[in-house]
Amino acid sequence: MKNAAKEIKKILQDLLSDSQEELIRIYPKELLLKIFNFVGENYGKDCQLKNLSENLGYSYVYLSRYFKERTGVSFTDYVNRYRINESCYLLLNGNADITTIAFECGFDSVRSFNRNFKKYMQVSPHEYRNKCRLPFRNKGFPQGYRDSAPLLPKGL
Repeated sequence: MKNAAKEIKKILQDLLSDSQEELIRIYPKELLLKIFNFVGENYGKDCQLKNLSENLGYSYVYLSRYFKERTGVSFTDYVNRYRINESCYLLLNGNADITTIAFECGFDSVRSFNRNFKKYMQVSPHEYRNKCRLPFRNKGFPQGYRDSAPLLPKGL
């Protein structure tokens, strides 16, 4: 009886996986856009692949593989890059302290924030704020600054 239940479960999982893949072949960009939207709406909270898979109704493994194949980076790496990009904007455009920015951008600790920031930006958040803010000190930020090119270095 247990073996029959396992076989039925396996068949259903295979069917579900096949139907997901068929939908992605038909609508390949829509899933990616949903993932990007999810990150944009949830980066400041618990933005994990597990939550995304529950939200969209896809398997964790499938979404992980799909995202990596389409973007070339892992979901976690993309979320961290997104968070760092947002933190760059906050560092330059506000007066909040680094700890506040770290937590607003979804990092669990200042240590994690500093490590990720240095990984992607090659400087600490404090150095970034001081070096990059200098040209704008007396002039203010250009109109539409946040919507312009990303603040991450080329290639990220």
